[in-house]
Amino acid sequence: MGSLHAGMGKRKPSARFGRRARARAHESLVKDLERLARLEPGGAPDRPLDVEAPSQVEPINRAFSPGTDDVAKARHVVAAFREAESRGSAAFALDGALVDYAIVFKAERVLERAALVEERVRAREQP
Repeated sequence: MGSLHAGMGKRKPSARFGRRARARAHESLVKDLERLARLEPGGAPDRPLDVEAPSQVEPINRAFSPGTDDVAKARHVVAAFREAESRGSAAFALDGALVDYAIVFKAERVLERAALVEERVRAREQP
């Protein structure tokens, strides 16, 4: 009787199965990132993410980079807060929602992350 694995070294099935597994893992990563991003819109998780392959970097960056709408809203909140604070108010209504220090801190975090992303993009584009 021959070995169950006889001749498998010639066909290298592990490479074929490896590509399929990597594709499934990538799809799973993207879905997980989308769920995480919905929980923390415009921000990043409080703990570092384990990046196992270079192909994971771009989806992670895309998931946790604030979008243009997030940045515009954050700028609007911060500007309105500065105006209200100059009048002596620490909490006020903006577009039908309460804005206080916690909301402003979150908006500032979005702006900081957007600035960091922009800085990294510019650094990558420079030769």
